[in-house]
Amino acid sequence: MYLSSLNHSCDPNVVIDVNRLELRAIRGIEAGDELTFFYPSTEWEMSTPFPTQCQSSQCLKMIAGAKYLSIDLMSRYTLSSHISTSLLRALSELSLTNFEQVVSSSTHTLNV
Repeated sequence: MYLSSLNHSCDPNVVIDVNRLELRAIRGIEAGDELTFFYPSTEWEMSTPFPTQCQSSQCLKMIAGAKYLSIDLMSRYTLSSHISTSLLRALSELSLTNFEQVVSSSTHTLNV
């Protein structure tokens, strides 16, 4: 099976384990069902974002990559290790930026 044979869904029926090079069903799949996975689970930033028509009740409408989605949303999916690492890095950078902003806004000069 080639990955190009898989389509996106915001409610996928398989996950891709890129380290083991395998697909795993995450819910029942009947003969003839289309195999779908959540593209941002393996793609940090897509070179060509696209509108999705997966018709899932939780459809995101536009897929651009994990970089553009909330950590809360991404936590609902099984992610490849490089996406998990990228999310942790982004969260760390955001935390550091917020900390620096708090420190700089709370620094006052006292005139004695």
